[in-house]
Amino acid sequence: ATVSAQRIVLSNRNHIIIIVRDITEQRVANKKLLVSQANLNATINNTEILIWSVDRQFRLITYNIPFYEYMKKRYGIEIKPGSRILGEMDSSEAHVLKSKWSENYKRALAGEMVILEENRFGIDFQYSLSPIIENNQIIGVSIFVVYFI
Repeated sequence: ATVSAQRIVLSNRNHIIIIVRDITEQRVANKKLLVSQANLNATINNTEILIWSVDRQFRLITYNIPFYEYMKKRYGIEIKPGSRILGEMDSSEAHVLKSKWSENYKRALAGEMVILEENRFGIDFQYSLSPIIENNQIIGVSIFVVYFI
């Protein structure tokens, strides 16, 4: 068993209190959680599907490696959590994309599951936007994109 001990000395008294807890179950649970997270990351990052999520202000919460690489190759930007996708770009294409995605994000933030298809760059894209719900409130949007060349 693994134990955690904490010693508390009460000032101006001749008493010592020692609290001992068995944290074996907690350590086992933490280890299982780490393995589960590692497996989930491996699954998400070893796919051709582009995955990202944004908060209510359209800032990136998280994304997978294929999405990061797609944005770097297609738009020459290195995205990072907390930033807005295409936020630094000021081209007419970027303005059109920002406007289009803002509308789609707003629909998902209103509780709608949004399914879209389009052809860009000779590639067929299928988008799925879903609200992220936590404590009965919509806190963001998750996006999954499948594409066919």
